[in-house]
Amino acid sequence: MNYSDLIIPANDLIQIRKKLYHSEGPGYYVFQDFIDPAFTSHIISFWSQELKSPAKGWKKVKKINKDKDLYMGCPNYLKEEVHGLTYFNYLWNEPLDEVTYAVSWKIMELRNQVMSRNFYLRVFPTNGNGNRSNSFRVVLTKNGEEIVKPHKDWTGEKFFDPAALQATLILSDHDTDYSGEGLMFKKNNNEEICLNRDIGVKKGDLILWKYTNEHCVRNVNSSPNQLGFVRILFPPEQLFEVPDSVLLKKLSAKSLTRELARRAKRKVIK
Repeated sequence: MNYSDLIIPANDLIQIRKKLYHSEGPGYYVFQDFIDPAFTSHIISFWSQELKSPAKGWKKVKKINKDKDLYMGCPNYLKEEVHGLTYFNYLWNEPLDEVTYAVSWKIMELRNQVMSRNFYLRVFPTNGNGNRSNSFRVVLTKNGEEIVKPHKDWTGEKFFDPAALQATLILSDHDTDYSGEGLMFKKNNNEEICLNRDIGVKKGDLILWKYTNEHCVRNVNSSPNQLGFVRILFPPEQLFEVPDSVLLKKLSAKSLTRELARRAKRKVIK
């Protein structure tokens, strides 16, 4: 299975799901050589260059305030940390790189298929009222110990989905581009492994893994001349209402007057 396949054959799909969801399975599945070497080289080269000289149009942040920053039409964000850089990309924005954009769409479709969901689940949210939208997040981790704390996703009362999967497209090689650990993952039997080191993955491979299993990122080391631990992941972000500071700026004078009148009337009624 790779990027060029649109539909996963039924027999293969059964085996993939068994490895992911069965108690005797590891809780992850690797699509080796998911993208061909030319795609891999292009994506790595593009984002390595962009990470050194960020393109215009990115909103730089030190922290994502979800209820204020994540909404329909929000900009892409560049988060700068001591560990490295993270690019938050949203599907409604013009892509910086068409190859990364196309591959990301394909991975989202594939994940939905494995989860037995609609191909376009969380691709076209209708509004920000708690709906979710898939995104693709390019992450470069250069150095750090506790980079992402151990946690589980989709296990709470409000958001519970035992079938939820995350996807990680590997874009650098352990030992060559960095050392230490990286993406730590507890298998279905609770054994902890390092997904990017212990199972023989290389750049261009795609890993699907259970969101509900405990995971973290830790102990990554790289020299100034090394690329670091680079990957793309695909979180379905929860969206919130468009902030007034953004919404009101977009309205025409007539629409703004109407909106302010509506709000004033609503307050009187209350």
